[in-house]
Amino acid sequence: MLILYSFAIKRAIEPYQKQKSKERQRTLNNEETASGNLPEVKGDTRDIIAKFVGVGRTTLQKAEDIVNAAEQCFSRFVSI
Repeated sequence: MLILYSFAIKRAIEPYQKQKSKERQRTLNNEETASGNLPEVKGDTRDIIAKFVGVGRTTLQKAEDIVNAAEQCFSRFVSI
């Protein structure tokens, strides 16, 4: 899979994954509702997304940096 496709997938699922992360934090921090069972998904949101798309976290970060730079200076990257 091309790395830019991986980044596009990251952009699509990141809001959902961040929301799920906040829900897990609330459940773990609220002793009244915590059942003692740990959530099945562990790790930072960025690690979970990188694993989902099949690349490393730093590779996905580099792709994000490239895309952000291209979006800011669109005229320089139009020919690519």
